Amino acid sequence: MNEIEDDPPQPARDALLRALRHGAVDGWAAPGALEGSTAADRLLDAGADRDDLTLLARAVAYEAVFTTLEELDRTRPPAGLHEDLPTADPSGRGGQDLRP
Repeated sequence: MNEIEDDPPQPARDALLRALRHGAVDGWAAPGALEGSTAADRLLDAGADRDDLTLLARAVAYEAVFTTLEELDRTRPPAGLHEDLPTADPSGRGGQDLRP
């Protein structure tokens, strides 16, 4: 199969990109999105600007999504990797410290 045949149809690509942008990146701008994150709560309690924290969270999320998509484009890994992400946490906490 050639690379063109391996690529998903354009509407599927567009839907994925919109969903990632909306959920992973722009989701941080939703009311209450920062609440529940221990680190964000501490920073807000210490007087950090909510808009600055939101921009930081969105920028980090955008970079994470971009880097992930870039790696997926390069390697074409098998499905289900999101289920294995917690096992890649070197701290042994399974990413629990990063989720609200």
